[in-house]
Amino acid sequence: MRKSILAAAAAAAITAGLLLGPAALASSSGRSTTIHVTAHFVHASLEDTAPSGPSAGDRQLVVGALTQGGSKVGRFGFECDLLNGGQNAVEECSATGRLWGGSITLEGASMLSSDTHRWAVVGGTGIYRDATGQARIHDVNQSTSDVTIELG
Repeated sequence: MRKSILAAAAAAAITAGLLLGPAALASSSGRSTTIHVTAHFVHASLEDTAPSGPSAGDRQLVVGALTQGGSKVGRFGFECDLLNGGQNAVEECSATGRLWGGSITLEGASMLSSDTHRWAVVGGTGIYRDATGQARIHDVNQSTSDVTIELG
């Protein structure tokens, strides 16, 4: 579940990057915008329900900081619920990132065995109130993820 947490954090980080605004975090071409941010976990907790170890019902909560070019640009939080255990364990995650201009929300499933994830942009507030698209999250290590959000 820890890798998924990183993925979620990364997603949230990207979300936060979106909030800073296209000029600060993104490159635009036509009607689409791409935002790149790094998610850094500040606090993470894991609720391990019976049976012990990764199993359906386990939950993780993470909060952290979003950066770009070494500067803090926002904050994020996410929650993931483990849907099953075993070698192909999957969790369902929801993340929100907050930056200047509003917030953006991501949702998606992640396989615990993978360090790369794709989540949907499901909404936002402020300048991102009509946000749609997807986020690509790459877990760099146990506490950092690179996030790329493609808004369409």
